[in-house]
Amino acid sequence: MCEQDDLDAAETFGGQALDVAEQFGSARGVARLGGVLRRMRRIAPDAPATRRLVERLKLAQQRPANF
Repeated sequence: MCEQDDLDAAETFGGQALDVAEQFGSARGVARLGGVLRRMRRIAPDAPATRRLVERLKLAQQRPANF
């Protein structure tokens, strides 16, 4: 698998995980995705997949948890 495929897969799975974390109000789940994103930024900081996930995570971190 090439690097772009890996980034696209990380964005896809990261987005799905973010959907689940938001659905259940899991601040911990949102925070754990920050670790995935840090690795993506080290590998390819300017890749479109990285930028899109950065934006999604920023929005998720701004929303209050549903507890």
